[in-house]
Amino acid sequence: MEAAKRVALVVGNSAYEHVAELANPANDAADMSAKLRSLGFTVIEGRDLGLTDLRGKVREFVSALTDAEMGLFYYAGHGLQVSGENYIAPVDARLETFDDLDFEALPIGMVLSAMERKTKTNLVFLDACRNNPLARNLARSMGTRSAEVGRGLARISSGVGTLISFSTQPGNVALDGTGRNSPFTSALVKHIGTPGEDIARSLRKVRNDVLNATGGKQVPWENSSLTGDVILNASLSPATTVQIQPQPVPEPGPGVDEVVKAAIKVNTPRGWDLLRRSHGSSVMARPDVLRALSKDGQAGPPAQTREASLRLSTQQKRQVQSALNDAGYTVGSADGVWGSRTRAGIRDLQADLGMENTGFVDETVLEHLGISRPVTRADGSFANAKFAATHDPNALRLLGEDERIVDILECLGRRRSVYGRRGNSLYFVVISSSSFREYVTLFERCGGYPASVTSKAENDFIYSLIEDEVEFFEFGFDAKNGYSYKGGPYFGMRQDPVAREPDGGWRWYNGEAVGYTNWRPGRPKESRKGQNNAQYHTDRRGRVDLKKTDARGWFDNRGHWAKSAVMEVDF
Repeated sequence: MEAAKRVALVVGNSAYEHVAELANPANDAADMSAKLRSLGFTVIEGRDLGLTDLRGKVREFVSALTDAEMGLFYYAGHGLQVSGENYIAPVDARLETFDDLDFEALPIGMVLSAMERKTKTNLVFLDACRNNPLARNLARSMGTRSAEVGRGLARISSGVGTLISFSTQPGNVALDGTGRNSPFTSALVKHIGTPGEDIARSLRKVRNDVLNATGGKQVPWENSSLTGDVILNASLSPATTVQIQPQPVPEPGPGVDEVVKAAIKVNTPRGWDLLRRSHGSSVMARPDVLRALSKDGQAGPPAQTREASLRLSTQQKRQVQSALNDAGYTVGSADGVWGSRTRAGIRDLQADLGMENTGFVDETVLEHLGISRPVTRADGSFANAKFAATHDPNALRLLGEDERIVDILECLGRRRSVYGRRGNSLYFVVISSSSFREYVTLFERCGGYPASVTSKAENDFIYSLIEDEVEFFEFGFDAKNGYSYKGGPYFGMRQDPVAREPDGGWRWYNGEAVGYTNWRPGRPKESRKGQNNAQYHTDRRGRVDLKKTDARGWFDNRGHWAKSAVMEVDF
């Protein structure tokens, strides 16, 4: 039988002209090319390519894909993401201004879209997440828009029949390696094409090898929409057809086990979300995951437990009911209470989608209804949890948490905290029980500053991180004045010590002028000397339990002792 036509483009860029040379990519490309030729691929190879030569190789590759059954693209070298788009950096790139992107870099999406037009099965391997000075140069030139230049590479959506494998998780940086090859490519050359083995199983072995080689710092990640097993080497013969077989549920390999253990150890909504993103929704049905997600440690029905793991708020439950009504699945009032009518509507929707009609919501149902996931939202914002915790940096690294977040948590040490992202800012609410001045010193050491709150939306987001957790607040009774109080975290508003109310000379620690404020009625005022800092606060006359009382209003206080405070980090 005639062998299936397979075509690969392999590019390795080491000898950069305007930044330091990379040690491994040229070697990586040479070794990958040799491996692919042994598996029957026609290989178009390029090393140390400038933009003109790179475009020429891509054109040659796309032309060769005509009538091919499989296309494969491998790239090692510098890559970067800007505004969520990924680019290859040719060796002659300078990238000194934003405009240079259009003329000096190659969009990865251009290569991917051409492959998907030409062939039904496509494999893409990107060892391009190295710490990139070109990206830093570009970010510096963009000023206030520097946040558009992300770390590592961004997630890439793929069409049916495509697998995209990254050397590390999106937004993270991979290691270049100290030997001939990078850790990722070394493992890739070792494992792909194992006789009779599906590519998904091979990549689990790659992930495990890289985890071991990097001490858990680098976690290879893939996005797959393959519809069946892809076996590169059905026998010992180097030229074989691509075997497409019904896809069984894969057995988790040791690398997956390690990441699942990390998720169980972290046990926050953010942790479970990272696990889903790195290993797919099916991993949430593992017995050990179900036991961890259940309140009593006993695994209940998988569908019910997976719905519980989404931690849907009452507002999100109302959104599901409204969306079901809008789609013609009449469930009655959108009150956030899911009774028999709501469950019946969910079952009807699942039946129409060809799903198992359990009556319990999962990610697929939410996506079909157009409802953002509860942890990582459509705008990229998230809250890691609703409770204070001492975070394990190594477990978070295994899960693929952003390295900047992990570094900050390491800096905070054993202090309990929650964290979240909104827009271009990270927020950490930290429990340290110290003076506000000591918080300022800690935050500056960790790369942040006391948070500035410049809008109602920002104020509400910060408060949402702590509103359900009494540990962030102090409670007491002022016997002299006869009122109970609830004092929350301090943040970054401060007053000139010589200023007086009502204006008071208030400003933000990061130098921004004060625009939006949310002072409680009668505040700020000089009821005590030195009330030059601001905190979340409320009070009531008499002895009252304020644990569930909203305290997002602002109160001026002295800050001699603060149970908690909010740090902001530019992201």
